[in-house]
Amino acid sequence: MHSINTRKVSPEDILRATKRKTGCRRIFLSISLLFFFLMTVMVGAALAYLFYQLPPLSQLEEKKPSIITTIYADSGEVIGEFFIERRILITESQISTYIRRAIIAIEDETFYRHWGVDFSGIFRAFVENIRARRIVQGGSTITQQLAKVLFLSPEKKLIRKIKEALLALQIEHHYTKDEILTLYLNQIYFGEGAYGIEAAALTYFNKSAHALTLAEAALLCGLPKAPTNYSPFKNPERALSRRNLVLDRMLNLEGKANTITSEQIEAAKKEPLKTVAAHHEKDVAAYFVEEIRRYLDQHYGTKVLYSEGLKVYTTLNLELQKKADAAVRKGIEDLDKRQGYRAFHTEEEQEKQFQRIRELEGESFVIQKGRVTKVAARSAVIMVDGAECALDKSDVSIIARYKPLPRIIKVGDLVLVKPAAVEDNSKSQKVTLYQEPAAEGALICLEVGTGNVKALVGGYNFNRSEFNRATQALRQVGSAFKPFVYLAAIDNGYNPVTIIMDEPVTYTDPQTHKKYSPQNHSRKFLGPITLTTALAKSINVAAVKLLDQIGIQTVIDYARKMGVTSVLNPYISLALGSSEVTLAEIANAYAIFPNGGVWKDMIMIRSITDREGRLLEQKVPRVREVVSADVAYLLNNMLEATVHRGTCWRAKHLNRAVACKTGTTDDCTDAWFVGFSPELVTGIWVGFDQKKSLGAYETGSRAAGPIWVDFMETALKPFPDSSFQIPAAVILIDIDPETGLRSTAQCPKSEVGAFIRGMEPTEYCWKH
Repeated sequence: MHSINTRKVSPEDILRATKRKTGCRRIFLSISLLFFFLMTVMVGAALAYLFYQLPPLSQLEEKKPSIITTIYADSGEVIGEFFIERRILITESQISTYIRRAIIAIEDETFYRHWGVDFSGIFRAFVENIRARRIVQGGSTITQQLAKVLFLSPEKKLIRKIKEALLALQIEHHYTKDEILTLYLNQIYFGEGAYGIEAAALTYFNKSAHALTLAEAALLCGLPKAPTNYSPFKNPERALSRRNLVLDRMLNLEGKANTITSEQIEAAKKEPLKTVAAHHEKDVAAYFVEEIRRYLDQHYGTKVLYSEGLKVYTTLNLELQKKADAAVRKGIEDLDKRQGYRAFHTEEEQEKQFQRIRELEGESFVIQKGRVTKVAARSAVIMVDGAECALDKSDVSIIARYKPLPRIIKVGDLVLVKPAAVEDNSKSQKVTLYQEPAAEGALICLEVGTGNVKALVGGYNFNRSEFNRATQALRQVGSAFKPFVYLAAIDNGYNPVTIIMDEPVTYTDPQTHKKYSPQNHSRKFLGPITLTTALAKSINVAAVKLLDQIGIQTVIDYARKMGVTSVLNPYISLALGSSEVTLAEIANAYAIFPNGGVWKDMIMIRSITDREGRLLEQKVPRVREVVSADVAYLLNNMLEATVHRGTCWRAKHLNRAVACKTGTTDDCTDAWFVGFSPELVTGIWVGFDQKKSLGAYETGSRAAGPIWVDFMETALKPFPDSSFQIPAAVILIDIDPETGLRSTAQCPKSEVGAFIRGMEPTEYCWKH
């Protein structure tokens, strides 16, 4: 048997054991305290290290968010925007209660209670992330989101979250809650390219943020979490559900923002989505706005243009611009129809062209597909979407001018149509045939006295071609150059009734020894004629002779003083517009005639301000006198004769004081019509980009003239019917246009001629 040790434990043994345990506990506690201290130091050091890595909060005042550069018409309407981020800054006072309550309710309901970090929210997010085994929630407050947007990357990492929290605490210490909310609402992304609540309101509802309804504010404030998923344009059902969630949370929100009743919330939830895509008139003035963009890029740089929120106040008149676009398009389309309508052979061909035109036209698309069901000599019926539509009579007169309509379109033809202008007494829908024209056109309208550009069209469709044919295209100007020759002659002692012989003449180039024999368009010669008649009837031989008499360099010098900077070749054919110039140059040069002989810069920008409203630039035109007001008025009078009895006869339709000149180059490659009233100067060019004939009869009068008349008829309506101002040194007398002498009762025709006093004819007409 084993013996059992029964020795009693003495008190000393217990004391020794107790001391040993106490010693272990002390060692453990010391080690724990040391470990805790080291961890605290390490965490503190890490936080200090992160803190000093943070960007200084002073950058928040200095940080200038990228905002929109806005282009304004003369009426203050927006016609264009340039931006990297479409952002429009608003102030604290412009944030409505609806917006304030909605964004807090859905993004940070404890916003007015926390110090920048919501620890309970972080804990909830931590639990959700553990459950999901990935980061699904961030628990970020509005202040943290602002810190992230302004200073940090969007990546979901722990170190970034710590930095975010530290920055949020600093922001809360330096700014009021309302200041933080304003900064946040100006920064966050709402989808569709809109940054900030103001841009979002304009993008989705075409109204300013302060004018949003409760339902609209709730919809927008629900977007930042996932702008694409909740987009009312792309996912209307999700957007509606998200909006109602925001409204529900608004109802339960407590504290400072709680000012909305349950009745208001319920009424808002019943509202359907009523988003309206923002609409600016930028498509209407696309060529003009692009000219402004190029100027800003050249003078201020790309970064400033797209990020610094310039405000550019221009000279463009939006109503005139709309009319200019419509007139150019109609003129080119009519020209294309005169060249023959082209029906489609197959439905696939029709559909392909239909889709192309829809892409080009964008929001202004009104073209429809049709099939011809009936054709008579002067009428046709086209089936469009199951409805019978009559071919408009204006189309019939254009298309069937030289051939019977059944020889041009036939029953069964597949066509494209667009609605015709509505007539008050019309009982049936009328349509016009449409085909994308191959020709191009341009228009520029300037204000007399200021040089301000009021309308600018650079082509048939900006989406088809951004090349600006009004300012960039160098084209032979034809007879539209002749006024430069006649101005130089009148300013150097010639008289409007000076006789010049219209007869065959040949010139030899002294360098090449090539012979040049100018021909008149009619291939006929009129014999002795006055300078006024020669200009009115655009007699080529007379213009060439006059250029030869006064000197080629003299005419070039006058053209330079009138603002023409393009190369002018010193050849005798210069009189007939053989050199290439831009439409803008010619129109601005013509402005000296109604402007009393004074040239002014063509101006498109009135002023430019920066984001703070400081004036950066204000345009003041350069001015110089080219000729006296007396000489300028004589040219006005001579160019008025082109309307009354010359190539510009179409302008008589206006029944008011206008003066014009046509231009047609060889083979009708370029067609010009440039003219002016006492108030406006307008120039038109029509042609193909690749130089080829517009057609045997497509002269400046026929191809460009209708566009000029169509536009000016509308443009001049606001102005009273007035004549050109007559200088004191000018005398008006009745003249026989055939002889240039004072008319008598026996003269078959008589017109008022202008002369500088002392240079008027004294002899009466002997011929009649």
